[in-house]
Amino acid sequence: MSHTAGSVGLAATPGPWEVTEVPTKPVKKDASKPKAPHCRRCDKRIYVPKGWSPGAATRRHYWSKHRNVMLDSSGDGGR
Repeated sequence: MSHTAGSVGLAATPGPWEVTEVPTKPVKKDASKPKAPHCRRCDKRIYVPKGWSPGAATRRHYWSKHRNVMLDSSGDGGR
């Protein structure tokens, strides 16, 4: 008796050497990120112009408002 591929009862469970994907809850990509960066020195929100990255806007803020922090070479942020 010949069987077609559709009628053969093959086990669909993976073996111990195969990795299966476990469904997880979707995670919000920006769940831990604030909406806008804020300054750690003056605690103000930093404006991010259109087309700028938050990092570039933060550097611009620190250079214009807290130049001593950017020029400090000790690495502790002038604290």
